[in-house]
Amino acid sequence: MMQMDIKNRVLFWLLLFLIILNLGAFITWFVVSKQKPTTTTCVMQESGGCRILSQELNLTPSQSKQADTILCCFQAESRSLADAIRERRISIMEILSGSDPDTNKLKQLTQELAGLQVDLQKVNIRQFIALKEICTPEQLECLSNLFLEMYGCPMKEKGKQNRYRHGWECESEDSQ
Repeated sequence: MMQMDIKNRVLFWLLLFLIILNLGAFITWFVVSKQKPTTTTCVMQESGGCRILSQELNLTPSQSKQADTILCCFQAESRSLADAIRERRISIMEILSGSDPDTNKLKQLTQELAGLQVDLQKVNIRQFIALKEICTPEQLECLSNLFLEMYGCPMKEKGKQNRYRHGWECESEDSQ
């Protein structure tokens, strides 16, 4: 009887310890996953993403700082959506590669993929609008041209296609 009582106490304390450990891990995961990205987590801007945009749009130092913040905020969100899109595509290919593809599962994954792509497009639109707010009219024209090029929609004006490696000419024709 005494031995059984000791076993129960040890099991009780071991179980309590494991519950506390799991709760701590869950709370840590929840807090870390809900944190907003900071500029220190934005590797893309430090490696040249914002510098290229600043050069293309001829941004002032103040505008560059604002653009860096905008790009940083949208980078984490778009990266997670792109990762989810990639996962869905891999799942689709795995199912298609199987001997008997489940068409219902393929339909479900296709709908999820389409929804994720819509969400990614919305993120890109919000990013454009945020960048638009810090641009002058001339910079806005160049920004629009950069986004058109990024989306694979070349300008319809004759003579404007593929003139420059990093985008469209954003200066007026008189300045040449």
